[in-house]
Amino acid sequence: MKYIFDFDDVLLFTTRHRKECIFPLVEQAGVSKEALEAYYAVARKERFSPHKLIQYFELPEALYEKIMAQLKDFLNLEVLALIQKLPKEDCFINSYGEEAYQKEKIERTEVDKFFSRVLIEPAVSKKETIENICLEFPNEQIFFIDDKSESFSDLDTQKYPNLKTILYTGQDLADIIVDS
Repeated sequence: MKYIFDFDDVLLFTTRHRKECIFPLVEQAGVSKEALEAYYAVARKERFSPHKLIQYFELPEALYEKIMAQLKDFLNLEVLALIQKLPKEDCFINSYGEEAYQKEKIERTEVDKFFSRVLIEPAVSKKETIENICLEFPNEQIFFIDDKSESFSDLDTQKYPNLKTILYTGQDLADIIVDS
C-alpha cells in the first residue's frame, strides 16, 4: 500500500495557522482586518506566502520569522502519529502552493522525515502526480488523502482502480487506511 497525504489542512492545520497566527500578527503590525482579508482573497489564487504578504504591506521582515516559528504548534499530531507507524517508503506528501513557502513549511515542521517523497504541485490540479504514482505502483492500493473534494474531481478512478480517495474532515484515519 502507498499513502499520499496532502500537506495543508491534513498534516498541518494551515487554515488555523493563518487565522490564529499570521493574521493576528499582521493586524498587530498595523494592517486592518479588511485590508488583510481583501489581500488574501486575491493572493490565495496566486499561491499565497507570508513573504509576499509582508512585502505587499511593507512590513518588517522580522515578522516572517515570528510567523514561521509557530508552525509546529499547528501540526496534526493525530495523523502524524499514524504516519509514523507506516513504512516511510510507502508515504508521500503532495501539496500545492508557492513552492519555496511549501518547502520551508515542510522542512520547518520536520514532517519530511516520515515520507519518501515530497511533491509540490506547480498547478492546482494534482491529477498528473497522483496518476503517475498509480502507474508506478499498479499492483498496490494507493490511498490519496486530501481535505478538498475538488482534488479528486479530475482523477480517473476507472483507469486507476488501485486508487482510493479519502476526503479528510478530521476523522480518525487509522480505521480507514491501516485496516484496509
